[in-house]
Amino acid sequence: MPSALRTLEQERAKHAWDCVQNCLNQAIQQLEQAIQELEAEIAHEADRNRQENLKKRRKEYQDRLQNLRSKKVVTSGRASMAR
Repeated sequence: MPSALRTLEQERAKHAWDCVQNCLNQAIQQLEQAIQELEAEIAHEADRNRQENLKKRRKEYQDRLQNLRSKKVVTSGRASMAR
């Protein structure tokens, strides 16, 4: 019986882990899309002040994206170690 409970707990943990990975992937995709949209907006913006504000926002998104990607690498490493 304990092995059946352990297997069930492993299945639950795997499902939870898959959910975390899915959330990370979605966040990464949404940030990549937002950055692309900002780049297009920057390219077409004539107002210098607005352009600078858009560039600052793009930098913030790029930093967030880099952070998420580094977390994904760390969490992927933990997943492979757990298997």
